[in-house]
Amino acid sequence: MKSAGCSIKGCFMKDQLRILVVDDNPDDRALAIRELQRDFSNLRIDQITDATNFALALEADGCDLVITDYQLRWSDGLAVLRAIKNRWPDCTVIMFTGTGSEEVAVEAMKAGLDDYVLKASKHYARLPGAVRLALERKAQWRALKEAESRYLALFNDVLIGLWKTTPEGKIIDANPAMVQTLGYPDCDSLLRVNANDLYVDPGDRKRWQLLIGRDDAVRRYETRMRRRDCSVIWVEENIRAVRDAESRVLYFEGSVEDITERLNLEAQLRQSQKMESIGQLAAGVAHDFNNILTIVKGHTDLLLAKSSVLPELQEPLKKISAAADRAANLTRQLLTFSRRQIIQQRPLDLKEVISNVASMLERTLGEDIVLNFDLARQLPAIYADASMVEQIVINLAVNARDAMPRGGQLIVRTAAADIDAQYVQQNAEARVGQFVCLSITDTGLGMEAQVLSRIFDPFFTTKEVGKGTGLGLATVYGITKLHRGWIEVSSKVGAGTVFRIFLPTTSKQVEPATMKSTEKDVRGGSETILVVEDEAELRLMARQILECYGYRVLEGATGAEALKLWPQHAQEIDLLLTDMVMPEGITGWELAGKLRTEKPDLKVICTSGYSVDLAKMNFDAPQGIRFLQKPFKPQSLALAVRECLDA
Repeated sequence: MKSAGCSIKGCFMKDQLRILVVDDNPDDRALAIRELQRDFSNLRIDQITDATNFALALEADGCDLVITDYQLRWSDGLAVLRAIKNRWPDCTVIMFTGTGSEEVAVEAMKAGLDDYVLKASKHYARLPGAVRLALERKAQWRALKEAESRYLALFNDVLIGLWKTTPEGKIIDANPAMVQTLGYPDCDSLLRVNANDLYVDPGDRKRWQLLIGRDDAVRRYETRMRRRDCSVIWVEENIRAVRDAESRVLYFEGSVEDITERLNLEAQLRQSQKMESIGQLAAGVAHDFNNILTIVKGHTDLLLAKSSVLPELQEPLKKISAAADRAANLTRQLLTFSRRQIIQQRPLDLKEVISNVASMLERTLGEDIVLNFDLARQLPAIYADASMVEQIVINLAVNARDAMPRGGQLIVRTAAADIDAQYVQQNAEARVGQFVCLSITDTGLGMEAQVLSRIFDPFFTTKEVGKGTGLGLATVYGITKLHRGWIEVSSKVGAGTVFRIFLPTTSKQVEPATMKSTEKDVRGGSETILVVEDEAELRLMARQILECYGYRVLEGATGAEALKLWPQHAQEIDLLLTDMVMPEGITGWELAGKLRTEKPDLKVICTSGYSVDLAKMNFDAPQGIRFLQKPFKPQSLALAVRECLDA
């Protein structure tokens, strides 16, 4: 087992970081270590090259992080992952490989993999970023566990509910904390209630009485209780039987702890972890995948636009274009539900957004379903991405349609909602403030509690194979969270379902609606455009599209090349079209900033398949800068350029 250490400026960790690199290819190990050394100082890297060294490493003290290849001469990455998690359950593991597959990635994520990075020359530079993110998540997790420990220690020092009850349910005594937990004004009021009536399911009390065995105790029994105001709380009971000399039960004494908030937080944490794991996988491939789709989609649509294309080729080309659209939509949904999609927000009138999709909803639902709208006339504005809000409405409408196979009624409502502290206590994800509520009500089949608890899980579906991806409601969840809102769902088998989406309001004014050019009637121009894109094929395609519309095009493969071109052509360049993620240390955003410093009126369009920086800032860009999501159609690029130039 070899060891290497290094130190560079700017390392964000004071303590030594110990990393195991499990890879039997010396060249790959050297490249990985070189990239790590560029970003981290005070490293200790142990290189694992065979089974013997790996066994020795497992016997040693723990490490901070493991980077493993998948294909090893003596094992495989999944076996390494399982061995590491078995030895050090909390250890962060990243699979850095060029031989894996989507199936391997999914299996590894299930086994506890923290990230999956493709091993290719242009991906080596991404390894330190993946390591940094993985370690940050680990630190956050540790902080959460420490916070939970502090909370438990504090809670144990505070009196919790204590009471005594007879086997028949008569309450003999209760302490003030118990009275407060159940919401009664005083102890006497609670003593007049039979304990059996406090349980949502009276059978729960009978069940724990049966569970009391030789030790005369039941511990950590979770059940639901009804407070005086009829609200329901989850509690954890610890009960002990007190017997007489003949072993007959005199009474039960025990503690009652309200665990409603804890269960809600645990459910939120589990959901967040699911989204985080799948989101990491989606984000890892989205950038390159969308570049490829842009090339496929662009060249296909360019061919379809030509009158010289043979008739027998038109239908296959249309199918290729449609398939590229479906692939792009799948990637977009993966990024959206995992909250890594870029959003372009502006003040919106929710009523206007719904009106824009009304006709589409009618076509989607069909003739068997009656569609009704109950839209408030005057609503506060929301600060949101219009296309994403439309996606919420469409996805919920499609979900409702599938729940009404024999027809029914769908009601779309909007209303202002003033959320107070009392409401927040009853709804874990709610918060105090002014919101707009969008509700979608159907008269469909409804859902059982077991199904209802999983509806926002990625890929979960009750439909037969081939009838759904399981991403529709997960996408709704992701969009809502991106907009700092929350979702409430109520459903009853045979009585339908109600989805309520709460979105925060804004004081910003809604801009008057303007007529926008369509892709069919977009005009070209004679302006000069600087195209900066490191993918050669994508750069060539962009040039061809823009020249077809009459523009003069200058191009650069990197930000550095663009900066070299700029002094000679600064006066003639009207617009910068740049990718966000590029090599040589200059991003598209940084390039735009440098050029606009010299020429403030320079128009800019940023493109990306996925960018961490863009996702974090939600692209609330200055005037004159726009974003175009990859993959895009030739007409979409032409329209974006024209609108940006004319703005």
